[in-house]
Amino acid sequence: MGKILPFDDISDPVNKSCSRSQLDGAAQDVSAFLAQLVGQYIRDVDAGRSILQVPDLPAEPEPGFNVAGHAKLFFQLAGENLLISPRATMRMQPGNICIVPSGFPHRERRVFHDGLYAHIFLAAHPDRVHYHLHKPIPHGPRITRNATASRGTPRAALLLPLMAALTETGKHESSPVLRKGLLLALLGRLLEIIDPAEEKPPVNPLIARCKERVLRQLEDPRLSVASLAVELKVHPDYLSRAFSSFEGIRLNAFITDNRIQHAKALLVDGSFHVAEVAYRTGFTSRAYFAKVFRKRTGCSPTTYRRQAPDW
Repeated sequence: MGKILPFDDISDPVNKSCSRSQLDGAAQDVSAFLAQLVGQYIRDVDAGRSILQVPDLPAEPEPGFNVAGHAKLFFQLAGENLLISPRATMRMQPGNICIVPSGFPHRERRVFHDGLYAHIFLAAHPDRVHYHLHKPIPHGPRITRNATASRGTPRAALLLPLMAALTETGKHESSPVLRKGLLLALLGRLLEIIDPAEEKPPVNPLIARCKERVLRQLEDPRLSVASLAVELKVHPDYLSRAFSSFEGIRLNAFITDNRIQHAKALLVDGSFHVAEVAYRTGFTSRAYFAKVFRKRTGCSPTTYRRQAPDW
């Protein structure tokens, strides 16, 4: 059974299930939502009200289970996520923080409560943090409303030893004070990355709305310059020129780059077949997805998944 690590005498998770309207807002701006969520978790942990979960790590992987390529941090927002491993099943509920260690073999099963399910998973790399909101719709296994974002910063490397140390607290008897301090440090570092205190440069409102729509609609194969222009009520040529002028990259290339970045995260996550990754990133066929992926990365999706660094 996975270790459930309370920080004080409270042994039951605080039910912090997000409402439908909150989850709709999260899909609109996942970075702002995650910043608010992490801030709330810091207050909860400091007051002793949050629970960290770390599953036991089997000695050897077993057939039929996905293997985590690197450690991930889960925030359960609504419903339950059953983390099924060769040893046991761990139940993640709203209010839980869960670290899935690198190399952990598992399957996941989503349980809807009142028609709602959602979680955010976060992967830290030495030079960036990638986070993804997963919000499936019941009665349609392939229908989801997801949002994804990344922050490129060398400070992301600071998260890795903290996640590793917290994973170790699940293997050995550790002081609750130590666990609490480590988790507060991890969440504090994360908040610095996703919601930096420094002044942000001014942005063009049209370009900001355009980028927000792109990141929200990556799964939609109809996403294009033309469709965005219709939503934003401007001419496609004007939108293309304005985007290139402000961002230094063509809008079509921005769409494709973000689809590939999203695909990389899903491939490393290991929960989806390559064809499903193609579908979830807006490509109309696996073959076309593989062609574009190879052109952008220099390797096939299958090779990328197999060679992904085990951070």
